[in-house]
Amino acid sequence: MKNELSRKSDPGQETSGKPKARRERGKARLQLLIAATDELVSERELGEISLQHIAERAHVPISSVYHFFPNREAAFFQLAREYMADFERLSEASLNRRPPSWQAYISERVLASAEYCNAKPGVMRLLLGPYFADLRRDNVAGIFNVANARVLALHHFFRMPEVADLADKIATAIALVDGIQSLSYAIHNKVTPHYAEESARAAVSYLRSFLPDVIPPHETDEAS
Repeated sequence: MKNELSRKSDPGQETSGKPKARRERGKARLQLLIAATDELVSERELGEISLQHIAERAHVPISSVYHFFPNREAAFFQLAREYMADFERLSEASLNRRPPSWQAYISERVLASAEYCNAKPGVMRLLLGPYFADLRRDNVAGIFNVANARVLALHHFFRMPEVADLADKIATAIALVDGIQSLSYAIHNKVTPHYAEESARAAVSYLRSFLPDVIPPHETDEAS
C-alpha cells in the first residue's frame, strides 16, 4: 500500500518543477528581447523601431514580444532600467580604488558615466534624447539606486559628516549632470570632453553647498 501511494505521488513530484522552469524560460526570453532592443536602439532612431523589428532581431514570434511589451515604449523603458542598473554597478565597481578626495570621486563617476554613454549609443538615445523626460520619471527608483550607491562609496572611503538627505542631494547632482550631457548630445550627438568636464564641475559645485572641501579618509585597512 505504501509503495502504491509513493507511486501515486510521483507525478506531482515530477511537475513540481514546471512553474520554476517556466519562470526561468520567461526570464531568458525577456533578456533576449532586451538584448535585441539594445542592438536596435544602438543602430536606429527610436521612431524607426517597432515591436516587429524587436521580434525579428530576437528571432521570436511577435506574440512573444507582446507577452512582455504592449508597445515599443514599454520595451524602451525596460531597456532604460537595464542601463540604470549598469550605472549602479559602475558606482559599486569604483570601491576597488580609493580616490584622493570626495570631489575626485564625484568627478570620476561623472566622467565614467559620460564614457559609458558614448560607448553605447542606445544610452544616449534613451536617457539623453527625446524620451528623456518620460524615461526619467519611469526610472526615478534607478536614479536613487545610483545615488545610494554613491553615498555608500563616499562613506566607504571617507569619514563623512552627517548630511541630511545626502542621497537626495546626490540624485539632484545626477540630474544636473544629465541636463548638461543632454545638451551636449543635442548639439554634438555625443558627450564631448568639454561637456563631460562641465557636468562634473556642476555636480561638485552643487555638492559643495552641503559638504566641506576637506573630508578626511578612513584608514587604509578600514576602506579596503
